[in-house]
Amino acid sequence: MKYMLDFFRLPVSCFHKTVMVTAFLCLGCFHLWAQETISPAKLKLDSLSLKDSIDKSLLQRLIQPIRFKDNRETKERQRIFDFLKVLITENDLQIDSATVSEITEELIAQAKNIAVNQNANSALSDKNKLLAAEIQQALQVLDSKAPKSKIDSIQSQLQSVLQGMMNETDKNGLAIQKEITSKLEELQKVQYSCESENVKVWEVDYQDSLRITYQKCLKTSVRVFGWQSSEKSAEYKSYNLNYISDLIIYGFEIGGKGEIKNSKQLDLLLNGGSIKLAIQAKKTVSLSIYSKSETELSQFLGNSYSQNAFLSTIKTLIKKYSIGGININFEKVKSSDQNKLTQFIASLNEELTSENPDFLLTMSLPAINVKSIITSVNNYEFSQLVSLIDYFLIDTDKLNVPSSKAPFSPSPLYTNPKVNRGSIEATMGFYSNGKIPISKLVMTLGYGGISWPVPDFLGNSKALRSGESLNFRTIQEDFVTGGDTTLNAVYGFDAEQTSPYYNYEKKGEFRQLWYEDGISLYLKAQWALGKGLGGVAIEGLGQDEGYTEMWDAIGASLVYVDSVVLKQELIKQKKLGVFQYLAIFQDDLEWASANDVYIEKSELGPEMYCEYKIFKEKLSGSKLSENSYYKSLVDKLMLSPDTTISLKEMILMSAGVSDVWSKRLDYNMFIDPYDNFLKDDLECACLVSRWDTYTGIFKIATLVIIGVFILIALFLIYMVIRVGDDWRYRGLFTVIAIGLGILCLISGFFTLFLNGNFTMFGVGSEAVALWFLLLILIFGIGIGVLLNKVNNRRKLRSKDLP
Repeated sequence: MKYMLDFFRLPVSCFHKTVMVTAFLCLGCFHLWAQETISPAKLKLDSLSLKDSIDKSLLQRLIQPIRFKDNRETKERQRIFDFLKVLITENDLQIDSATVSEITEELIAQAKNIAVNQNANSALSDKNKLLAAEIQQALQVLDSKAPKSKIDSIQSQLQSVLQGMMNETDKNGLAIQKEITSKLEELQKVQYSCESENVKVWEVDYQDSLRITYQKCLKTSVRVFGWQSSEKSAEYKSYNLNYISDLIIYGFEIGGKGEIKNSKQLDLLLNGGSIKLAIQAKKTVSLSIYSKSETELSQFLGNSYSQNAFLSTIKTLIKKYSIGGININFEKVKSSDQNKLTQFIASLNEELTSENPDFLLTMSLPAINVKSIITSVNNYEFSQLVSLIDYFLIDTDKLNVPSSKAPFSPSPLYTNPKVNRGSIEATMGFYSNGKIPISKLVMTLGYGGISWPVPDFLGNSKALRSGESLNFRTIQEDFVTGGDTTLNAVYGFDAEQTSPYYNYEKKGEFRQLWYEDGISLYLKAQWALGKGLGGVAIEGLGQDEGYTEMWDAIGASLVYVDSVVLKQELIKQKKLGVFQYLAIFQDDLEWASANDVYIEKSELGPEMYCEYKIFKEKLSGSKLSENSYYKSLVDKLMLSPDTTISLKEMILMSAGVSDVWSKRLDYNMFIDPYDNFLKDDLECACLVSRWDTYTGIFKIATLVIIGVFILIALFLIYMVIRVGDDWRYRGLFTVIAIGLGILCLISGFFTLFLNGNFTMFGVGSEAVALWFLLLILIFGIGIGVLLNKVNNRRKLRSKDLP
């Protein structure tokens, strides 16, 4: 029993607890029927044969449906599984019923814990029902060994655990899919890459003074290479060339004499239509030169005549098919040939770039998955090659291959120190460590998958034999879109490898499929961008014919919408006439009299109004730094820390607006005042500027009128004194003086009304209707004129003189 207690002290994850619950409950429930009591915590191996009482495959059948969680502790899991196997396969085993009951109750409690933590949903999907059915079938073996209530409890807890695990995977996948869909919406509005002739041209007027002609188009964040290896003529028609920058044709198999070894296949590839389509889309087309024979490659590199023959052939192909790049893909290079390879690359680079300086030269290199690869890679003189090669395409899609008997992803992203396998992360780390600049490294991902026959689904079991390659279309048809229901496939996603997989059964045999889907491709491409890699290459173009998932992932992760300015021209401004200025003045008076002029889209906050004091207040020091919007304007304008400036001035300078009359909005007096609002902060800044202009004009006008009024009044007094009351022009100058007085009052009124620093009424007040004030003014003037006339009539009425 000490062995068992030690087992319980192991650090366990959610998955480990699930396996413990499954296996130990089987053992515990089996022994509940035992009637004899043995001292607790004693273990005897003398009388009971489990293999005669329980199905040999019970443990296996219980464990199969359980999908293992992310970042699995492989060694610990193997230790648990081996221990459980020992317990079941021992010839004689007896545990007292008290100990079994304690173990059973504890494990059920743990299962409840897991179910709570997983936030399990009671509604079972079709896949969950399949898992529940498998559990039910396995538990039927125990029907005669334990009470039904105990079996029901076990089943309930296991279903909860499985439901929680599946819900978590589905939830994460849905979140990423929504992210992809959101990004695609912007791309689909634009649709074409910047090189395409179908890109739509747009025009926009900036502040009514500058007309910008531009186009919105799609651009890749890094180089995106697509490998074309299929000879089928129709597959290339499904390519979305707007999402890639380069097309690589695989390829030209080179012989020892520099000849083409696969002339028939190469001819089909070159004339299949994909090159013509790519060139029309203005993509760079490269031809891959490859050799699979170490002997033939050595012969070629050691013979200058062979190299000259190759150069002659390749130049002919470049000219005939408008090829813009060469990819060197030599799989096996002898250590004795490393200098010869460098010399050949240097010669090739010189020959091809002399005719076309933009000619692209790339090289394919193996991923690091076994130690022998490191020895092979050391045969390359990277110190010299990095200046000759534009990009190094690393075959990270081949970190696992069908001939392997270790089921895992063909391109696992992260390294697991507890499992001896390569990863994209480790491979890129190896090459970027003093060999190749990371900006020249290109990660390769494939469209295919590998299916292995496995003894179980524990995640680290060796395959029964080599795997089988499946292309993306086959995977979609058999597993995803409807699929073959006889496979009983269960989906999972390993976050550590960043790869999806399926556990399924085919012809009575357990199988495990690892492959690449849209989510995994998206996540790995995002990783590549984050690491600063020079690009991403896609192997197997055309295998997804009829499906857009992979293209969507490429677009969402590696493509963005770019605005390319084609030309800019100044707009000749039409000079405003007197009546236009008067119309603007009328609207601005209405805005000044309105209560709370709302700004629809203000950077200052969601409920912002065009308040004079806020936009005119002089800001400096801490006030400029305490507000994020103010600080962004200061940074944009590169103002010094001791600058004193108003928000209005910063907004106008930031927008490059010098003519505040061009950015205006009409006021509609026929609708509710609250339905009139400004669009943005710039309109408010322009309005405040015009108010200041009006205030200045009326202030000057008032002073001028007062000056003229004083002169007229003094002149009138002087003439009356000199000539007397009978001066013939006395009435005219009196009327002029009264008119000037009235104009002075009106001008003074507008000076105060449009001055934001005056708070009694107008711009600086909360709200006083302009026309109400004008009516009061006009009414007062009218009363004054009327009283003046009455007074004059009294003075001029006729009298009988003696």
